[in-house]
Amino acid sequence: MGLFKRRDHQAPNEQQPPQPATPPPPPTGAQGIDLEALVRQAQELSTTFRRQGATDAGVRDLTEFARHAQAQAMAQMAATQQAQTSGGGIGAVMAALGMQYSSDYVKRVECPSCGGPKRLPSPSAYIYCDYCGALADYDFRRACEDSNSALPGPQYMQLVNGSQPELNAAKAAGDVDQYRAVQQRIFDAYVTYCPKACSHRIGDPAYRTQLVRYMAESSVVNDFDPEYAALMNEMRSAVGAMQWTGGLMARRTGGASFRALVDICERQLVRTGQIAAATGLAELDPDQTAPVVRNRMYHSLFAQGWLPMLETDDATWLISEFELAGEYTKIEPPANGETRNCGGCGGNLVALAGATVVVCDHCGRSIDVAGAQCPCGGCGAHLSFPRSVNRLPCPYCQTATERIGWT
Repeated sequence: MGLFKRRDHQAPNEQQPPQPATPPPPPTGAQGIDLEALVRQAQELSTTFRRQGATDAGVRDLTEFARHAQAQAMAQMAATQQAQTSGGGIGAVMAALGMQYSSDYVKRVECPSCGGPKRLPSPSAYIYCDYCGALADYDFRRACEDSNSALPGPQYMQLVNGSQPELNAAKAAGDVDQYRAVQQRIFDAYVTYCPKACSHRIGDPAYRTQLVRYMAESSVVNDFDPEYAALMNEMRSAVGAMQWTGGLMARRTGGASFRALVDICERQLVRTGQIAAATGLAELDPDQTAPVVRNRMYHSLFAQGWLPMLETDDATWLISEFELAGEYTKIEPPANGETRNCGGCGGNLVALAGATVVVCDHCGRSIDVAGAQCPCGGCGAHLSFPRSVNRLPCPYCQTATERIGWT
């Protein structure tokens, strides 16, 4: 599956297999709350209120509040236990909807560029074609496995919050260049601090640089578009008008107010596509993403943010509306795959019969597998070169190596 290394040429960046996790102690309640102590404190408070002359109606209200707090805590405890079982975060919601995912399965995909079927596993939610290396799809379930580790950390949020005055000033002055420069800083930090939210190709320095440039320019062309700005204002109004239920520990929304927000976001998605076509933005995309894949990514990110706050009916509707359920097939060892050595990092990869380009699972480079491998003059390792590269240092012994007959 492209995950094993030759014993005589160990890849320098190979990771050790994860060790079995130590089971966490059984929780006593939500966020460490002792449920029995919570009820006991409520009863003591009720007695105190009676001594101070509180009415029976007030006591009933207090008792109802205590019961509600207990129910909320128990629900939170159950959610915490389920999250621990399913991998954390939104994984619990996915499990509740019956959307189980196993690393033994791969999403059934036909590449929108060459039509090749997906057969090999992907190390991230970004699914690249096994035959031409094009970004073929986005695996929503796989993304949900790492939803917690993909969230922005304090360093990134500090940079974003600290950059707002500069962004606002640049936009008010119509200073596109300054706005772009600030956005590039922000997205460079995003790739640094939130790598799990990005493609595994960010290990390729050239891809990473181009991705930051593309994301920054996306913000520029969208944020300076009047129609897009109007849709953003409409979206903020819709969020402010949403109806919520539940307590602080389990807020829920849905129904007509939520579906109105979905409608606005769908119109926003259409507008971003129009802007990209009119400005040539798509040419900057390092993945040259097909529109169908880009829309799926947008829907997936939207769903990941909202699913934890939806009741089951609305969550099921959203998954169906965005067509995110997908079909999965069990991974089988390829019968006609050839193991190759990545000339960029030395990691192993599998080239299926008929494949021309393969994205390395280890360093993210697009590797040319159409021709024969080239032997290193130093250690003798056979290497497959990244696309458009004809000379590189051997990843095993650093000897300068060239493609034979490359022009």
